[in-house]
Amino acid sequence: MQWWVNDTRVTSVTGSTLDSTHFDKGDQVYARVYPFDGDDEGFPVTTAIANVVNTAPVISTVTIGPNPPSATTPITATVTANDVDPQDVLTYTYNWRVDGSTVKLGTDGVLEASYLFRNAAVQVFVTANDGTANSSQIPSNTLTVGNSAPSTPTVAVSPRWPAAGRDGLRCRITTQSTDVDSDPVTYRFSWTRDGVAHTAGGGYVGPTTTTWTDDTIPAADIADGETWVCTAYATDGNRNSGTATATAHAITVDLASVSAGEGTTCAIAPDRTPRCWGENELGEGRPLEIPMNRIDVGGRAGCGLSASNSVTCWGSMSEAPPTGAWADVQVGAVHACALSPSGTLRCWGTSISGQTTAPNGTWSSLSVGTLHSCALDTLGNPFCWGENGNHQLDAPTGPFVEIAAGGSFSCGLRGDGSITCWGASFAQNVPTRLLRRRPRAGALQACGITTNDELRCWGDTTQVQTTPPTGTFVSVSPGAYHACGTRTDGTTVCWGDRSTGATQPPTPCR
Repeated sequence: MQWWVNDTRVTSVTGSTLDSTHFDKGDQVYARVYPFDGDDEGFPVTTAIANVVNTAPVISTVTIGPNPPSATTPITATVTANDVDPQDVLTYTYNWRVDGSTVKLGTDGVLEASYLFRNAAVQVFVTANDGTANSSQIPSNTLTVGNSAPSTPTVAVSPRWPAAGRDGLRCRITTQSTDVDSDPVTYRFSWTRDGVAHTAGGGYVGPTTTTWTDDTIPAADIADGETWVCTAYATDGNRNSGTATATAHAITVDLASVSAGEGTTCAIAPDRTPRCWGENELGEGRPLEIPMNRIDVGGRAGCGLSASNSVTCWGSMSEAPPTGAWADVQVGAVHACALSPSGTLRCWGTSISGQTTAPNGTWSSLSVGTLHSCALDTLGNPFCWGENGNHQLDAPTGPFVEIAAGGSFSCGLRGDGSITCWGASFAQNVPTRLLRRRPRAGALQACGITTNDELRCWGDTTQVQTTPPTGTFVSVSPGAYHACGTRTDGTTVCWGDRSTGATQPPTPCR
């Protein structure tokens, strides 16, 4: 017997069966039979031609994964199929269904995470095609989308170089976590000191801010040379995000809380008493000789927080400060504002443009400028009030992690380290290098500390010196016509207008 495919003899087969490996769809197959009686061969007989038709593909399994799925990870289909026609190339059509309704139909075997949400039932129906015929439509297994973990936040510790025994630490979220399930997110903080967990009574429960729990370390716990690491993560109550860390290094400083004003500079000495140098026309350079936790000097007045965190002021302030304990106090040209531990604001002094009318609400940080002030709420949204002659109150959309009010301008630091300023045009020539620390603003200039701990200043170069000294710094305070900063070695340096003596800190500073 001879087998022929498309008029070509299949010489390897002489039996009565030709298997399918020798032909494909569209081929013509026939056999030629030669009778033989053992002695003689008779005339051959040729069969009718058989036309090979297409055979539809067959899908054996369809599975989808990963299992279990979440609303943040795409789902992928895996198909096992067979086609007896060896030259066929199979394509697949995927009918993706969520809760029984088709959400995506086509040749893509991946369902993007944007289609997914918690408790959604996901299934795909797949059809194979060999170019001529379709297989039966085969369903996959069904997956139910579970709870998704929040995204990992980013954090920063401030100050990054705390003054030992003087500066407390705060770990703040600079990029908020998001939750695709729209679950409310809270944060958890923990601290290590020189690699050892900071504990008290078997489990550290630190001081808290109005925004987060355990995100602060009191100054009394911090000693010279220590390295503090804050670790934070987000939780939706069921799943946790990844962890984020930030580090601070404690140093001993000659002067703490250095503040540059109009023609005066003030700071806190090692014995915690205030020291001021420069002008003293209206008593702005002569604070009370009492222990202080913080000090700030503005136009012709200054204010500080005493050892009990009550506010005391001196100089030309026209109104007595509020009573009680406060977390921060800052002074402008003719007014001052304070931030309470619970996040409320109070302003006092002379109100030329409404700058003493503090907004209601809960606030996380405060900055007082010459004739206006700004604050950030607990979500980083800015609000400014007071004088608006140069649109310094017209803050752009947040969130910001820090804010600074200057003379006729304001600036905000975003979580990615970029700076945005608004108001007077001279203040908007901001540095392109990312900042690590909160920008500080004076009347005509602003300064910040880069991720390499170097200083960058910008502003009205016709009236102030915006080129700071080189080196690495832990803090900076620009005033009206001068500025001062604390180096990472703990010393203080000032630059700018030297006519008032405000750039000449007392020894052992330099």
